[in-house]
Parts: sequence; structure tokens; C-alpha cells
Amino acid sequence: MKNRVDIKNFILQIEKDFPINNWKVNRIHVWPILRYHLFFFLIYSTEKSRLKFKTEKKSKKGDSIFSFWVSIFQWINFVLLIKKKEKLFFSPNHVRVNYKNKSFDRFFDSIIKQQQLQNVSYKFNYHDENENDLKIEDDNYYSLLQYNKGFKNLYKLKNKLLGNKKLGSALEFDDYSLFLEFLSTNPLTKDFATKYPENFIVNYTENILVNALFFETILKKTKPKEIFIICYYTPLMHALLIAAKKRNIKVIEVQHGPMSNTHLSYTNWTNVPQEGYEFLPDEFWCWDEESLLNMTNWTSNTNAHKAFLGGNPWIDFLKNDNEAYHLPNNMVLYTLQPLAFDVLFPTELIELIKKGEWIWYVRLHPRQYNQKQEIITFLQDNHIFEFVNIEEAFNFPLPVLLNTCRIHLTHFSGSAIEASLQNKFTILLDELGVDTFKEIIQNQKALYLPIDRNFSQEFSKIINNSFCNP
Repeated sequence: MKNRVDIKNFILQIEKDFPINNWKVNRIHVWPILRYHLFFFLIYSTEKSRLKFKTEKKSKKGDSIFSFWVSIFQWINFVLLIKKKEKLFFSPNHVRVNYKNKSFDRFFDSIIKQQQLQNVSYKFNYHDENENDLKIEDDNYYSLLQYNKGFKNLYKLKNKLLGNKKLGSALEFDDYSLFLEFLSTNPLTKDFATKYPENFIVNYTENILVNALFFETILKKTKPKEIFIICYYTPLMHALLIAAKKRNIKVIEVQHGPMSNTHLSYTNWTNVPQEGYEFLPDEFWCWDEESLLNMTNWTSNTNAHKAFLGGNPWIDFLKNDNEAYHLPNNMVLYTLQPLAFDVLFPTELIELIKKGEWIWYVRLHPRQYNQKQEIITFLQDNHIFEFVNIEEAFNFPLPVLLNTCRIHLTHFSGSAIEASLQNKFTILLDELGVDTFKEIIQNQKALYLPIDRNFSQEFSKIINNSFCNP
């Protein structure tokens, strides 16, 4: 396997060759979990040489007796405090941006404000990666992790006092051993086979089912009609999905990045059972027609899941924003991704920036927040920091930057979709972008330009073309 097309074909062949829908824990299909774990495992295995991903690892300290009881008290108090709400919104911290010096969920705050849902909704954060110092001024906002900790401590305490009543599991794993044997024969997947035996999947699912009890308590108290999420493929969101389906509450995932033909967390579900997958949302809110087409290619074959065109909430929200942003006319926007520095800034690109003909707004990926100083040092060491603006690129809204820039560059980021929605041209620096954004390229809103010795010359031709000078 050399690329994501190969990965896609490999996984789709597995869906044909093995009884994936016969693998269940307590009648819950576990293939969605295996599929996205295998998908990302193979991406890392084939692309690890150019990936650079860094997160702050917080030291895990054992609970003191005091903190143990405090967490339980906080959980009980939270349950007593929350009230009935029509809509619940769950998102990770990294979708928050600096908007008017406040922490703003660019998707859900946009939806809530546009539809005036402030009084009928709660917002929950379920991932505190890349926290910043910006305040969240919202009485209807809660960080779930501290309450989940209290729930788990109370759950353990009850089990200890009442006897260890572990959730019983009814298991179905027809030919799963043959699946593992098959993976073991491939050098790229043999480690995956070792890490994902049947007992691992059972334990993984049982932990999800415990957290489903956590969400059942919240849903029982709030009685929502709809739930909105960002990124379903995390253990906590799986638990939420199980709890919501048990109470027949619709779950809608709002698009947060590419839903390309090779992103197997979202597209090419070729073997969905009639009743659907418990670990998939009921509906998918898509930004654009291409994403919608990629989704309906499979959702049209099932009644359990559907996709619809909802637009990009952040872009739509900012259309009514009267804030004045002062940006240079010769601004080039480069949206980064968590890749190795030699991939993000090869010699040819560094030499182009050094020419000083344009002001380069280099925007960090949300998951690069903790690398900010490291990136600044890299730019300084390569003598291009004076031609680059990182602060405004990071703090100004992306739609504003896209609307103002002469041209947009990225490797294969979803910002290419956002640029096309605002009629801005994108130069794709990675061949993966060709498959990811086929329709955008066909509509002449993007092209692939490899960074080679002719890059500077070709870049100048493109930026001086009429479509970059409306």
C-alpha cells in the first residue's frame, strides 16, 4: 500500500471477504470501530515519515481521597443542575477559535447564534486538547471530562459496595480469527492484528457501554430532541451515540473537514446492515455539493443514515459580521497541517517566501497550537520570519483571511473547500489533494502544484492570473 486509494481498496476488499456485520458485542456492530482504527493505523504506517503531530501530555496523577469525593460531588451537582433542553451540542476544544477576544466554537456557536438557540441548548466540550487562555462566557457551556471522571468514580464505588457487577457481554465473532490471520500475513497490518484481538474489542466496547450510562443520565435529565456532534469516531462520542439511539434521539454530525472519497470514516460504507450501524450518526451535515455526493453515494442505499447540504456554519455566520479586519492587499494565505517541517517548508518554498513579494499569512492547524513557538523558531532559523505573519493568521477568522487573500495554499486541508465556497483559488501542494478535491479542481478553483525547482516560476504565473485578481 502506497497511498490512501490503496488503503481504501484494501479495506473495502475486507468488507467483501469477511462477515464484518457478524462481529458484535451485545448485539452492537463493532466493525465501524475496527474500520476507522485500521484506516488511521494504515495512514500512519504509510505516511509516518512526513507526519509531525505533537500534543501536550498531561501527567496523570492518582486521585487523592479528597479529589475522589469532590469529583463525585461535582457530577451529582451537575446532574441536579442541568435542565430540559431541545438541542445538545458536543464538540472538541480544537474547533474553538479566537473571535473578538473570546473563545468561540466556529461551528456550533455559529449555528446557535444564527438560529437563536441560546435558550434551548447546552454546549459540551469533550476534549481539552490545545486549551488556550480565552474565556468561554456562556452559562450553558460545560466541560464534560471533569463530570465523566466523577461519574466513573461513583460507578466504581457502587460496584465496590454492591459487588463488582461487570456488564455482561453477548459475543458474536464469526470468522474473526480468520480476519486476524489475514492481517498477520501482511507486513503493514501484522502489528494491527496483534493489537486488536477479540478480547481487546470486547473490553473496548464494554468501556464504551459504561460511558453510555454516563450519557443516558444526561439525556434522561435534558430530554433533547436533537444532538449535534463534531467527529463521531472517539470513544466518548460512541458512548453518546449508543445512549441516544437507546432513547431514539437523532444525532447529527456537522462536517469539520474533508469528506473525501478516501476518508473511510465517512465515505464508502459499502456493507451497511439494514438496521444501520450503532456507532454512526443518523445524519451528516455537509458543507458543499462534493462532500454531499461522496456521502449520498452510500447513504442513499440505507434508511438508517442520511446526508444533507447544510452549508458551512462559520462562513455563513461571518457574512453578517461587520467587524473591520485590516489585511494587506498582497497577502498569500498558507494553511498548515500537522506534517514534518521539511514537508511544510521545503527549500523551494522558503526561497519563494524570501523574495518578499507577498506577505505570507501562515495559519497553524488547530492541532499545531502547542507547536507555535517551535514553528516560529524554524521560520527565524531559515530567515523568513520577517515575511510571515503568524499571529493574525491564527487569530483572525479563517473565512475573513480566505476572502481577503490573493491566493490560498495548503497540502490537503479542508480549508480548500472553505476557499472554494468563497470563490478563492487554492494551490494544492500534495498529490493527495488531487483525489480529495476532484470536483474543486474540475471547477477550476484549485490545482495541484508540486514543490519542485519550477515552483516559484509556476506560482508567479498562477497568482498573476485573472482568477486570482477578481
